[in-house]
Amino acid sequence: TEQTLLAAVLAEGKTELSGAAIEPEIMDLVSVLQKMGAIISVDVDRTFRIEGVKELKGYTHTSLTDRIEAASWASAALATHGDIFVKGATQPEMMTFLNVFRKIGGEFDITDKGIRFWHPGGDLKPVAIETDVHPGFMTDWQQPLVVALTQANGLSIVHETVYENRFGFTKPLVQMGATIQLYRECLGSLPCRFQQRNYKHSAVIFGPTPLTGRDIDVPDLRGGFSHLIAALAAKGPSNVQGISLIDRGYADFRGKLEALGADLQAEGDGHHGAGAAGDHVADQLLIQWRQVARGAHGLAHGDEVGGGIQQGTVHVEENCSQSHAPQSSRRVWIM
Repeated sequence: TEQTLLAAVLAEGKTELSGAAIEPEIMDLVSVLQKMGAIISVDVDRTFRIEGVKELKGYTHTSLTDRIEAASWASAALATHGDIFVKGATQPEMMTFLNVFRKIGGEFDITDKGIRFWHPGGDLKPVAIETDVHPGFMTDWQQPLVVALTQANGLSIVHETVYENRFGFTKPLVQMGATIQLYRECLGSLPCRFQQRNYKHSAVIFGPTPLTGRDIDVPDLRGGFSHLIAALAAKGPSNVQGISLIDRGYADFRGKLEALGADLQAEGDGHHGAGAAGDHVADQLLIQWRQVARGAHGLAHGDEVGGGIQQGTVHVEENCSQSHAPQSSRRVWIM
């Protein structure tokens, strides 16, 4: 959808795009293009109509914060009995995730500056989730949340309807001690294009199961961050290889994790933590929790899961940008 919009705004004549994605990030791009001089209308049936213009002008725009990263940190807090405030996270784009987070047993508090996520203590509850296009539950949200569901008391079901091979990341979780079974059948009620096809696109997670640290190879961006969460929730150290894949979607994740209580050691070059921009950082991390002091809300340490994310703040902020082409500059840091 994004590429078609970018091409159509300067194309001669009119373009009609049916069945388009309407995720918040897409609508944010439409807002940017309209500021630049584009003519774009959006119908309720997910049809975009674009009238080509001769040129685009500069713009000033504050882009959306990353709702996938925000949900990933929220899932990390839940899996590790932690407490995190995600600055810049907003409610409208995360409403579906917040509902599921609350059903599982997590707590959150929404403010003008962001959202605080924490594990309130006690047992987490199992849930049934089906991924879908917006405003449904994002497929990118389910992978980090599956790690938290390994610690829920009972049987959880995740029905993936967007990507066919989304559950490959669960194999290392099983090796760490999780009980997860994959099925080709549709374990849900949403229309699914994988029905009667040879894709294992439904997962059943039984918990709670203690996790034990092990060697892990990062398969992809979201699966890789999910493995980091599992390593943090596990008893004992984990050796995670291929972490450069995670850098693509989680800026300075090493620095944030260290500030939240993780003990990270980069293997191969003796480097610890995130380092300065341009520094060589090894593609392999040895991960475990430090023995951190109990936080102000009593959620910094949980013996059963090898320690919890210390109370802290993850800051995600999008800069205002001025340009002649759609772009934004993002700063992400820990406070």
